Order: sequence, then structure tokens, then C-alpha cells
Amino acid sequence: MHSGLKAFLGGINTQAPLGNPKAILELGAGSGVWAFEMAQQFPEAQVTAVDISPVNETHKPANCKFQQVNLTKDWPFEPESFDVVHMRFLLVHMPNWPELAAKAASAVKPGGYLLLEDIDHHIYRENGPLPDEVSKFYDIYHSHMGKTNVDPDTGVKLKTFLDESKLFEEVQCLEFHAPMVPFKEDAKLNKVGEVMRISLTRAYASLHLRMGESGMTPEIIKGYADKLHDPNHWLYMPIFFTWARKHEKKAEA
Repeated sequence: MHSGLKAFLGGINTQAPLGNPKAILELGAGSGVWAFEMAQQFPEAQVTAVDISPVNETHKPANCKFQQVNLTKDWPFEPESFDVVHMRFLLVHMPNWPELAAKAASAVKPGGYLLLEDIDHHIYRENGPLPDEVSKFYDIYHSHMGKTNVDPDTGVKLKTFLDESKLFEEVQCLEFHAPMVPFKEDAKLNKVGEVMRISLTRAYASLHLRMGESGMTPEIIKGYADKLHDPNHWLYMPIFFTWARKHEKKAEA
């Protein structure tokens, strides 16, 4: 999904004016591609990529290191130790996401940036009601999220979280309604749609193993995936890119 979002952002990894950071932390690094690219963009920075699963370090730049951490249990980072802290599509999977977001905020140095990017699971269709297969899939998905104290509306709440924390200034939010299938005339949006379709199909293929008790079955997943391959259904998923600069410490009189 990284390549599609980067295409939407005009070939950059963030719209935040980061300056020349020396310490960058990515939480929920996944494949590590965002962290690797940031390490290449800022060769004088030390980039730390964190995930619960190992990443392929074959193409890892020398100034990037990986830490395997279960963020629901451990927090091995000192306060105010990073110029940039980044999370993408992580909080929407975490129980009590504001707790982790607050920890991430605490790790940002004064004058540094917190980048929070996440989705809103309320999918919609531009050219009609949602197909029954898609509605059924997300009804079960949302039901399971509720049972595990996970918030499907995380993305839309990020800016409010940053504003209410009182830790940040210059709080910005870019709301992007991402096509989930490649039906647009715009080549850039079609790239996003193709990447979204591939990513969601892969990510949800084995969802019945985690959500079987909530009613998820392979057949329901297949019905959902089939609709993602139907260009007649113009489906969208809201994505929220938020960033904010932490207040500088006031000099003591």
C-alpha cells in the first residue's frame, strides 16, 4: 500500500516540514519500506523501525536499525528522544489506541513531529449503496473490533487527539478518500485503487482465522474480495494523514 499512498502524496513520504531530523522512529513498520526510504532521504539520521514481526533487512540502509517489539506490552523508548515519530495504519488495530498514541507523543522531542496516519473503516460507494457482500463483511469486522476494544473510527479522531493533547502546535490533517478499486480516469488515483485492492485482498484473506467466532467465514471474505475486483462498484475508504509539531520548551527565567 505504501507505493499507492506515496503516489497520492506526490512522491514524498510525508507532507510535514521535517527539516533535518537526526532521530526517526517508525512504529508498526511492516515491510520497513517507509523507514528504509526515510533513512535514504536523511542519511545523517538514525532511523529505528519497530514491528511485532521481523522485517526483511536485505535492503536496509546502514543508518536504519530494526527492533522487534510487541507494543501492546512493551515501550522501550525514552521520553523526548526522537525528532520524528511515525505510525501508519497501526492505531486502528490497537485496543485503547489513545494510550499508544500518547506514548508516541511522549517520545517526540520539543520541536519534533508526530505523524499519525490511519483509516476510517466506514467504507462507502459513490455510485450506489454498498454491495451486500461488502456490508456483511464490514458488519462482522466492526462487531469483532467492538469485542476487542478496537475503534473502527480511529482515523477521523486523530486530529482531535492531537489538538486536545495540548502538546502540539501546527496540527494538520489531510483527509483522502482512497478508491479501493482502479476505476478512476486519473492515473494517480488508479494506482492507489490497484494497490488498495491488492493490499486489502491479501490482508483479509485469512481473517476468518481471527474472527471466526464473530461469524467471519472464507465465503464471506471471498464475496468481499470479488466486489473489489468489480469496477462497477466505486468503493472508497477514508484515510487521514495527520501531523503536528511539538511545542518547544520555554526557557526558564
